[in-house]
Amino acid sequence: MDQSRRESLPDGVTFGIAFGGTVLVLSVLSAALALAWATKKGADARRGWNLVVVARVTRDLQPGAVLTAGDVVQGELPEMFVTPGVVGPAQLGSVLGRRLQVPLHEGDVLWRSHFEPMVAACPGLVRQSATSEHVGGDPDVAAFVDEVTAAVKARESKEAR
Repeated sequence: MDQSRRESLPDGVTFGIAFGGTVLVLSVLSAALALAWATKKGADARRGWNLVVVARVTRDLQPGAVLTAGDVVQGELPEMFVTPGVVGPAQLGSVLGRRLQVPLHEGDVLWRSHFEPMVAACPGLVRQSATSEHVGGDPDVAAFVDEVTAAVKARESKEAR
């Protein structure tokens, strides 16, 4: 028996195994790269579309209507459209009880600009400056300031209850 003669696979079979293994490895690598690319593209497409909770109105409201808790419900809006002017759950308390200056339809998102502006000046100083001789001492302005002051005090006492 001749032990120098080793049994080996024919050259064609060896080449086929090597070629098949190479193709298999490259296929798995290509699939992994394609999956990574698709995952990144999906994440890029969703960026900015994450939903943020905002306040929406539950019914049609006309200008001059006072916003109540029953008029508001939580809704969602893509984060790319949410600006500091949008009313979220944290800012809802600052707009309840305020009058609208624009019409709103059911489902509309609430914006701070939808409401009449709040006067943050001291009414006594406003009345004093409006009635001073420098601006003509207009009694109509004084009456208006007194009316606004009374309305603000009435609203504050109502909210305190």
